[in-house]
Amino acid sequence: MILGSGDEPAFQIRWWRPGKERFDAGRWIRRRLRSLKARDAGPGAPGPGGFSETAWVRDESGSGRTPLRLWHGYAPAAGLVIEVTVNLDAAKRTRRTVAAEVLPSLVVSETGRAIAWSVFGASFESPAGCRPLDHKLVLGDLALRFRGGDGSCLWLRQVYPAETALARRPVERWMRTWPFKEHRRYKDAGKGGPWSAESFGRTLEGTRQPGRKRLAFPLGSCSPREVLSVAVVDTELDRLLLAEHDAPGRPDESMLAAAIGRMNWALLGEGAGA
Repeated sequence: MILGSGDEPAFQIRWWRPGKERFDAGRWIRRRLRSLKARDAGPGAPGPGGFSETAWVRDESGSGRTPLRLWHGYAPAAGLVIEVTVNLDAAKRTRRTVAAEVLPSLVVSETGRAIAWSVFGASFESPAGCRPLDHKLVLGDLALRFRGGDGSCLWLRQVYPAETALARRPVERWMRTWPFKEHRRYKDAGKGGPWSAESFGRTLEGTRQPGRKRLAFPLGSCSPREVLSVAVVDTELDRLLLAEHDAPGRPDESMLAAAIGRMNWALLGEGAGA
């Protein structure tokens, strides 16, 4: 992923999960630097919290101060290796910001715990034990899908402005229109009804709809899914918030309430706007 301003890229960030219990991060980083024909600059590397191994490479091509060119770090709690490559053609101020502010501010989420997500001014929180499966990120329509350890799926979505979205189609159609490919066919299972969720001291009103998902004939009896879909309108933020849980057994309504309730934590939670 490349990050920067509208005028220039600032740095590229790459990441990798080793997946080994006895992963030797120091050895891996040394081998990686050798493959890049680079040398660790030694003490003084930016060291964000949660990283047990770090290494950095300076830009030796210029005169005077030797700014950061390359940085590696390993976060054992998250099982994550990160590589940051700074754009040597970026403005000096930009490069200093990467080393002095961006890297020290890195925060990792521990494996198996709830994970906070924030993109395009919208934020979500996925429950512990859920891993990212799919995403569709379009400004004004953001959707994420996660896989649970039991094979269930949690779908989260925000569409805004809500007034415009609901003028395009009613909320019931939004609940059935997701941007991910699905092999199973959906069918309502009974009538829907009013539903609400607590979100940062507010009650968001909406609707719920139970359903079922089945593979097409003749595989309908193979691995069926029970579904619960919910949707609310956050009038304060003018956003349509949607969530769905499909599971081999009974869907977890409390999970949906928590997921809806934590949406936009970056705007509404403690410390928001600080």
